[in-house]
Amino acid sequence: MAYQATRLPFANDAGNLQRSSRTWGMLMLWSLMAVFEMYRRALTWTEWSEWACPVTYGGGTQTRSKSIVNTTTEETEEMSCPHIPCPIDGAWTPWSEWSTCDVTCSIGNEIRTRTCTYPAPQYGGQDCIFVDTFQGRPCFQDPCPRDLVYKNEGKAFVVS
Repeated sequence: MAYQATRLPFANDAGNLQRSSRTWGMLMLWSLMAVFEMYRRALTWTEWSEWACPVTYGGGTQTRSKSIVNTTTEETEEMSCPHIPCPIDGAWTPWSEWSTCDVTCSIGNEIRTRTCTYPAPQYGGQDCIFVDTFQGRPCFQDPCPRDLVYKNEGKAFVVS
């Protein structure tokens, strides 16, 4: 029995047969895609869940998902979390050194200070709890000589 080739009616040469096969493949692919799309639309999907970052500060990746009702099929999306720096609470600096006495004779004052900058509050961190930022103490100098002009609060006094 001899083998006899059967020719397809739409393929009268090798080039047409190849083009016909490609066309047939594309038709099959489009058909499958159309069926899949109809099937996908016929299913009931849940709403997307809310975006949620796993950490409050410092970045990371957030996800959200939705699923087909009564199945285990789930679709997820990912997106980078914004990089939010961690809050830094303020802290007091150490006290400064005592200042020099504000008078050269008699009784005067020395002061020292501190600030809420060790570190300063940042990114929503808490301010320092209020306590004294200024301290003063008396300082004792030699007695003033007679007839010395003494200045206090911008007014001059003569001590005799």
